[in-house]
Amino acid sequence: MIPRKIHFCWLSNDDFPPLIQHCLNTWKDVLPEYEIILWDTKRFNVNSISWVKEAYDAKKYAFAADYIRLYAVYTEGGVYLDSDVEVIKSFNDLLQYKSFIGFEAATGGIEAAIFGGEPGTPWCKKAMDFYENEHFHVNEKGGVDLKITAPNIIEQALKDTYGSFSMIQPIKPMNLDNDILICPAHYFSPIKYDVEKCYNEDRRLTSNYRANPETYCIHRFNAAWGIKPSKSIQLWDKYKKRLTAVLGERIVSRLLSLLKIFK
Repeated sequence: MIPRKIHFCWLSNDDFPPLIQHCLNTWKDVLPEYEIILWDTKRFNVNSISWVKEAYDAKKYAFAADYIRLYAVYTEGGVYLDSDVEVIKSFNDLLQYKSFIGFEAATGGIEAAIFGGEPGTPWCKKAMDFYENEHFHVNEKGGVDLKITAPNIIEQALKDTYGSFSMIQPIKPMNLDNDILICPAHYFSPIKYDVEKCYNEDRRLTSNYRANPETYCIHRFNAAWGIKPSKSIQLWDKYKKRLTAVLGERIVSRLLSLLKIFK
């Protein structure tokens, strides 16, 4: 059983911005019986793993946290949340599983901002192994290879751990090998950050998802707010809406998942 612990990372010395503080307050309000554990430089030795040290020194704190989140759940068990995750309802009914994770609505890929597991969760260890054998690099323009983001690393770890794992997003939660619950995007990450957040006032957008009784939390994508999508993404969004109107959301979701597999 997954213990009632919430892990989150905050590696800078900055104060919490208003949105982050709001999200943290929802954890306390909705999950009063959970222990909330802050992973900062006092709790985790950033010099112990080359990847973490190099990302931390480059002030790419989110990439440093990619390893720490896995370490926290693997060693102590519990639920990991990015600091910009707003909790809507309790995770209690998910704690019966050995681990759980979900998809995100925007990309159709794995959502690395919300997951839970018992101590010793095997797929967490496989993902940790990647970071323990890699170095973190920033290119000449200050950018980072997006192929090494946490969703991609966790996706590969899931594939290596579970032969039945598929990147086709499930319509309903799936319990693979009686070991991990794979959840659809509306459970944890319903916001399509690439388009929706640019066209909707923040409060109105999130209120639409709070009304869904199956939604546990909402990843607010604090780091990406205010970024306007490209014209190609806007055009694709219009076509996607038309397809959905004709074929239905479930069929379009399946088609998009299949297209992602064959990219």
